[in-house]
Amino acid sequence: MIRSRYPQADKDRLMLLESCAEQIARDVADTRAYIPAALATAIQAHILVFGPAVTRAMNMRGQRSVEVGEKQTAVAELDRYVRDYWNVLERRIVREKLPRGLFVEFDLLLGGDDPAGRSMTDMLKYADNIAQGEASIVAKGYAPMCNPSAAEVAAKRAAVSTESTDVIVADTALDEAQHTLEDARAEADKLIRFVVAQLDMALYGSDADDIRRIKERYGFKFEGETAVVEETAVGGDETEGGAAT
Repeated sequence: MIRSRYPQADKDRLMLLESCAEQIARDVADTRAYIPAALATAIQAHILVFGPAVTRAMNMRGQRSVEVGEKQTAVAELDRYVRDYWNVLERRIVREKLPRGLFVEFDLLLGGDDPAGRSMTDMLKYADNIAQGEASIVAKGYAPMCNPSAAEVAAKRAAVSTESTDVIVADTALDEAQHTLEDARAEADKLIRFVVAQLDMALYGSDADDIRRIKERYGFKFEGETAVVEETAVGGDETEGGAAT
């Protein structure tokens, strides 16, 4: 028996369903009826569900990548402003011969060495320390810092918080899109297998070349043919083995 090869990527699933729908319509026009009307209707209806699900999951994955990139940029900017602030603080203390104890107001060592941490959590903590330290030294009568100012550091910190929230929102949207796609993918696989079963039943006893030719019209490929498996941007299940019949 000719063994049909099932698609493993979502775009290939969608293309096969569309091909099946088109061939079913041609068969009906030619007064052939390999596929029951109810199954044909189900395929047409599911194309309208599966296609948008594939597109939305792809778009949400792309949007998440954008948000992650913007968050990384914001963290890098905050890192630069924090370290610039520390450098200016150290130069000021040396230049104006201020007490080195002022470093402590910013939770820094008396030597003025920069903390080693570079994670986002570290950067947020350092920005908070700068805000608190600035308020403390100003209260003691010292002039506020500039180039950058504590307000500029605070603005960069706020940008990191905003971008972090955007990533969380994008994660949630992607999860929802992926769950919807998983359900739609399972239904697509079921419909494709139904088509194969109906064709096998309708063509039982026919010449192998005729069976192959008719299935090819529906868009099917066969076991033993060279398969090119493409990884999709929406997380298709390329690693799962497709059953054959």
